[in-house]
Amino acid sequence: FVHQIYYWLAFPLALGQVLFLKKIKGGTVHKKSTLRLSDVWNSARTLLRSRTFMGFLAVALLVYCGWEMDWSLYFLAQFRYLHMNEAGISLITVLCAVTQFLTIGLWSRLIEKKGIRFVFVIGAGGFAFCSCFLVLSLIVPQTPGLILYYILQSIGSSAYSAFQISVFQCLLEAIPHENRTLSISIYNTVILLSNTIMPYLGISVYKSLGESRNAMILSIAIIGAVRIFATLAALFRWFRLRGRHDSLIGEEDPETKIS
Repeated sequence: FVHQIYYWLAFPLALGQVLFLKKIKGGTVHKKSTLRLSDVWNSARTLLRSRTFMGFLAVALLVYCGWEMDWSLYFLAQFRYLHMNEAGISLITVLCAVTQFLTIGLWSRLIEKKGIRFVFVIGAGGFAFCSCFLVLSLIVPQTPGLILYYILQSIGSSAYSAFQISVFQCLLEAIPHENRTLSISIYNTVILLSNTIMPYLGISVYKSLGESRNAMILSIAIIGAVRIFATLAALFRWFRLRGRHDSLIGEEDPETKIS
């Protein structure tokens, strides 16, 4: 609940930003268009008929759901079971940010060699890795478990930048060429819906198992299994589409055979 307060605080600030930007003069509008409900419906039907997009959406949604399920559980595990304080949380946040920054160049070079879908698999696998090492950190004694957590969390978080740098590019190659902006909005809406549901689902699993250390370990293990399945789905998608170019798959005939 606490983290949602920031969204409520950001809302009036966002409205203020809109009002401020509307007062800025400049630029030329060449074409004024209005969004109609029929446009949304037609774009949604086009997306539903695109096997390339629906395949990507299924994999991406599975990855996001596995990632979002432990958002609240992670903080609970850090404070209650790893006994981390604010300084410890700040330290691991900085370490993760540093590893993500240092590996962006690596993922960019890997995209050039192996393609964006391959790097997307690495990003999904990083989430699964993080769940596995958190379970390990909770199983071992307190002091070595905390040290293990700092080391493996920093390493595993580097894959988050791989996910961020590849997921949007994978979306662009999967959506149809027409009404791309609207299609991206529909995709973002679906992802945001999972964002509102999955954190509560993760907490519900933890509470149903007894709200204990063993319940936390089992909950994270279940989430880890979801993430492993999502990684395998991303790997299957990469293997299935390995004969296609990375750019603009969404513009190709959906019935095109893969070489």
